[in-house]
Amino acid sequence: MKPPVTVYIIESEKDGRWYSGQSMHPDKRIHEHNRGYSTYTKKFTPWHLFASKKFITRTEALRCERRIKNLKSRARILEYIQKEKFVFTDVRGTESVI
Repeated sequence: MKPPVTVYIIESEKDGRWYSGQSMHPDKRIHEHNRGYSTYTKKFTPWHLFASKKFITRTEALRCERRIKNLKSRARILEYIQKEKFVFTDVRGTESVI
């Protein structure tokens, strides 16, 4: 059985910006963001997990990620991820659903 695909939103500790992505191995992927393997995110390290949601299929995850990227506005993204029951993670790693 394949692991679930996670849509994640990470937050830059440098300037507070958000970045969204999807991965079957989100911890590894966030580590890669922090190591500078991504052209866009390397300028804004370090990153921490802000919110995430697991999906059974990559198709569902890609649809959700695309929706988040198309929303643009932070307020709209926050409204969407609250409605979709994302798990929020604070800087200390404590998880909660809002």
